[in-house]
Amino acid sequence: MVLIGSRHSCVAQKLSVKEQIEQLKDSRSRVGDQLKSARAAGRLQYTVGKTNELDPMHIIDAEFQVVYQSPKFRIDLAYNERLQENLRNGDEQPGHFQKWVRSRVAKQTILFDGQKVISLETVLPLLKSHQKEVRGTILFGFKKMNVMRSAGMPFEDPISIWNEALQFTNMDERNLKFTSLAGGGLRGVLTKNTYHMKFTLLDESDYDLRRVSSYRTGEAQPFRDYFLRWEKSGGVPFVQRYANVVTYADNATGTGTQEARKLTVEYSQFQANVPIPADAFELKSAGVPEGTRFLDGRSNVNGGPKELIFIGNELVTSTASDSR
Repeated sequence: MVLIGSRHSCVAQKLSVKEQIEQLKDSRSRVGDQLKSARAAGRLQYTVGKTNELDPMHIIDAEFQVVYQSPKFRIDLAYNERLQENLRNGDEQPGHFQKWVRSRVAKQTILFDGQKVISLETVLPLLKSHQKEVRGTILFGFKKMNVMRSAGMPFEDPISIWNEALQFTNMDERNLKFTSLAGGGLRGVLTKNTYHMKFTLLDESDYDLRRVSSYRTGEAQPFRDYFLRWEKSGGVPFVQRYANVVTYADNATGTGTQEARKLTVEYSQFQANVPIPADAFELKSAGVPEGTRFLDGRSNVNGGPKELIFIGNELVTSTASDSR
């Protein structure tokens, strides 16, 4: 990395804070530019629990596979566990309210072809005698963050996941200080009105961001923590493990007990810059059953999304949309 580490400490001292921020931006861009394509597999876990509990509740536990060719991607998730938050309606009897209820979504495919994002869900039936349902949604490409977040992955894409941990926009250089680490690397401290943020980069590869921690004023424990572990595939660095822990007071108990929500994305396989078939990001590649219905949120038909049906490897307008 250009500006950090013991080898570059003199260079870092000569740069202004603004110049150092620009160096970090350029460094991060270079890492992303190296990853042209990828095939990967891994596991996504999202847990919720009190900080003093040994066994937090698994909200999401999913195995996933990714096919990627920047900016396009397809993610196939198989959920071992998926719960959804239940909202109170005021009619529940005391002690009967369940905050988390089981979701019937067993599998999900998210496909972004560069222009539109498609979510395809396999939903388990309420009764064993019924058939499982496959349903699809089509949205404009700028909605892909919403779709990814609903699946438990709050990233613009599933490969450049380091971007979520540290944003350089709106960083006030007057409140930012950098310090070179004795063992090589850099630490930055950004001071805000009610909290401060520390971030650490090592010097083993370009943009080697390892941790980002945010602390409320006067508190010693971070309320938000990001941890990143990097590896290389064919000489190209990628984040092999990403963890985000958010801790906050549980107001429901009134005891000041802390609750922690932890998201972990870990790759067990990762091949960078491998050939990807041209049809990998077409809907037919996702194994969509014939007759699957899609709601197209890009079109408005009488106040609702346009309904399409997957027939013969393509989407056609359904009679339901025609009759509206």
